[in-house]
Amino acid sequence: MGAGDSLSMQTLKARNASGTFLVEPWTIQHGKGVNVSKRMFALLLTGLMAVGILAAVPASAGDDREVIRRGSCTGGTDWKYKAKADDGRIEVEYEVDQNRNGDRWRVKLFHDGNRFFKGTRVTRGASGSFDIERKVSNHQGVDRFRARARNLRTDEVCGGNVSF
Repeated sequence: MGAGDSLSMQTLKARNASGTFLVEPWTIQHGKGVNVSKRMFALLLTGLMAVGILAAVPASAGDDREVIRRGSCTGGTDWKYKAKADDGRIEVEYEVDQNRNGDRWRVKLFHDGNRFFKGTRVTRGASGSFDIERKVSNHQGVDRFRARARNLRTDEVCGGNVSF
C-alpha cells in the first residue's frame, strides 16, 4: 500500500495481530487509482461462492462419463466391462464374445463386493456373444464392479473388473 492509501499498514497489521480482521465499510485506494470497496468485495465473494456451489453439483447432473475395460478369458474368448453414469445411477454392461453360438455361460456380477446378478446366458448372433445390462445405485466414492463367467461346456473362465 502506498502513501496515498486511505488505510495505513499499521491499521492492517493491528487488525491481523488481533486475529479479528474484519471487512470495514472503508475504501482502499491503490497507487493506480483502483478502488476496492466493501460492496465490490461482497460482489466478488458472492461470485466465488456461486462458483463453489456449482462445482458441488453432483457428478450425475449432466455427467456422461464412461469407463470401459477389456480382457481375455482363459481360452480364446474376450470380455468387455463398461460402466457409465445414467440419471444418478450407474449403468453397467458385461459382454462375453466367444465367436461360437449356443454355448451356455454361468455369470455372476458384483458391485462393491455384493452380488447383483447371477444367471445363465447363451452365446448368440453372428459374433457368438452375450451381454448383460443392469442399472445399479451409485455408492459414495469409487464404485468397484467385478464379473465372473464360466463356460458350462469347456470350463473356460472370464473375469473382469471396472471402477467408476
